[in-house]
Amino acid sequence: MTTKQQQIFEKYTEDAGQLNQHILVHKRSINQVSFYRLIVFFIGITIIYAIGSFGWPYILITVLLMSFLFMQLIIKQSKLQTELNFSENLLKVLQNEADHLTSAKNSYDNGAAFSDGSHPYTDDLDIFGESSLFHYTNRCNTQSG
Repeated sequence: MTTKQQQIFEKYTEDAGQLNQHILVHKRSINQVSFYRLIVFFIGITIIYAIGSFGWPYILITVLLMSFLFMQLIIKQSKLQTELNFSENLLKVLQNEADHLTSAKNSYDNGAAFSDGSHPYTDDLDIFGESSLFHYTNRCNTQSG
């Protein structure tokens, strides 16, 4: 491994370590928000039970307020979950790049499905398949493939 590759590898591993810490913080935050949702639900039920004798207007106001608070917590948790998914995917990319630098492994598709033995030169030039041009240059993946 050259000096430049070593520097890049160290940067990837440093970023991956920081991202792991970031992921742990996100998971903890998601768990806290989930717990707060549970608390809001039980507090809402308790308040409704306690003020049930005061009449429907008070119950309706309580239900609306607790529903609003509960929905805000759902929105917050959804945003945190989106950030967590992004961070986890970024970590996979960083780990793949670090693995590629050290062992030339690539977690992305190697294009073996496109290999055609009857084509005049794709087999000869190792265009598709393991340790092929496609395998070494394919650095991305989309949800649809």
